[in-house]
Amino acid sequence: MGRRRKGAPSRRAGTGLLLLVAALVLALSFLPRATGIALLLGRWQRLILGQAAAALPAALLLGGLALLAPRGRVRFTPRAQGLALASLTAVAAWHGRVPPGAEFVAARAGEGTGLVGAALVWAGRALVGVAGMWVLVALLAAVSLLRFFQVPPARLAEALIRVGERTARALRRGAHRSGRRGWTLARDATAAAASAGRWALAAAGRGVGRARTTVSGWLEARRPVATGAGGAPKEPSLPSPAAPPPAPAVSLSHEASVAPATVPAGVAAGGEAEAQTPLAARRRRARERIVQESLLPEPPQTYELPPLALLGELPRNARGQRADPAETARALEHTLASFAVEAKVVHWEQGPVVTRFEVQPAPGVKVQRIASLTSDIALHLAAPSVRIEAPIPGKSAVGIEVPNQKSSLVHIKEILSSPVFQAAKGSLIMALGKDLAGHPIVADLTEMPHLLIAGATGSGKSVALNAIIASFLFRYTPHHVRFVMIDPKRIEMTNYNEIPHLLVPVVTNPRAAAGALREMLRVMEERFTRFAETGVRNIQAYNALGDVVPLPFIVIVIDELADLMMV
Repeated sequence: MGRRRKGAPSRRAGTGLLLLVAALVLALSFLPRATGIALLLGRWQRLILGQAAAALPAALLLGGLALLAPRGRVRFTPRAQGLALASLTAVAAWHGRVPPGAEFVAARAGEGTGLVGAALVWAGRALVGVAGMWVLVALLAAVSLLRFFQVPPARLAEALIRVGERTARALRRGAHRSGRRGWTLARDATAAAASAGRWALAAAGRGVGRARTTVSGWLEARRPVATGAGGAPKEPSLPSPAAPPPAPAVSLSHEASVAPATVPAGVAAGGEAEAQTPLAARRRRARERIVQESLLPEPPQTYELPPLALLGELPRNARGQRADPAETARALEHTLASFAVEAKVVHWEQGPVVTRFEVQPAPGVKVQRIASLTSDIALHLAAPSVRIEAPIPGKSAVGIEVPNQKSSLVHIKEILSSPVFQAAKGSLIMALGKDLAGHPIVADLTEMPHLLIAGATGSGKSVALNAIIASFLFRYTPHHVRFVMIDPKRIEMTNYNEIPHLLVPVVTNPRAAAGALREMLRVMEERFTRFAETGVRNIQAYNALGDVVPLPFIVIVIDELADLMMV
């Protein structure tokens, strides 16, 4: 006995955990992208409970929590009984909207409350008729409320009797005040109540007779009958509620090509109605192989890259006035010497924003002494700040970066026409600017598929974004790269509406951007399917195959991502 008592809580907790796991698995089937066993369970839930399928995981969740709660013995309390009866009553009432004879048809079509509601409604209508079924639903609802609130029927009867007595006293008082008018009203109300009761009893009698006739007919059909012309006995036909409606036509968007459907063996021409049921249609679609072609608009057949001559030259006054690096080098050596640091400037590199001086300290001079003079060097050179790199990687020198008196602009034509950009190897080469030494910086976007450009207001985020787009336009045709541009501000990218590289016009509505991104997700999944079928890992390997049509790269450009995330 002791072992049983000790093992009972563990079994109870295990059962509760199993119910919670089952509730979670069934709840996952309601996700929009559910697959596998979750999708199969979701279909069964909708077939059994229809539009009330969410009640099944909720019931399992409540049952699991009840078993895991630190209580005594689990009992089917009156409240639980009332809740269960109220749930069944609600299922029957919701499915009662279906016209008579179409209960199971609606259940198979996913309407109403599934097979459970269809069975309850069909049984109720067969026993007591349509009106009697609603009377029965009302009675069951009242009983469920009594069980849930634990109201004894005797107490309810006493309350009704008290209400009747009070009503009678009120009528008597009213009769004394206004003569016999009150008694006349009471007599008429009593007569109406009696008439309603007789009508309800007659409807119940008719429902019982109809149910008896239906059951007798079904039993008669189950008995052996005479053989047909071929000697085989005729199969009895069960009462069918109604013929199911034909399955809706399946339409594929745009250029989807569908293999011709094959009729399963054994289905004759007269079985077309059965083959068009929703279940048969789903099985037929599962057997078909649907090849979804790309829905992207085709680029122009002939396209010439724009020449760099379209870009103007940078004005001379925009290049900035740079101080003579030799004078700055002498001032830097003099500053170090004033702090008893013997060093010599051996080289410098002047960029658009800063100039880096390579300082070689004399033997015996510690690098930390130069690094500690950052503020003093900036003061003597009248510079806003100085950055010291001690030492420069790969060199036996210390780098001192001094800002130029005026920053010079970096023209995109300089980068696009540079040998570094022209000789760069990659699928999506883009120009980024110049480094500290003034050398062009290029990069391949395919090596960083997600690129975020951040910075303060006026720091050049939009300029960098337009430079990247221009790099692609001057280097690649629409057959190689396509764009999806999202510009909630409507001022940065609307000028690109006429380029042939766009898949769709520039999206300016933040709510429409979600639809465009969902379409790109669909295209991405379609491409993953193609890669898996051909045994490649990425788009470069797929385009390298000789027997396929090359796929273009798709670059999604979003301006003001923070504003889009707020929608």
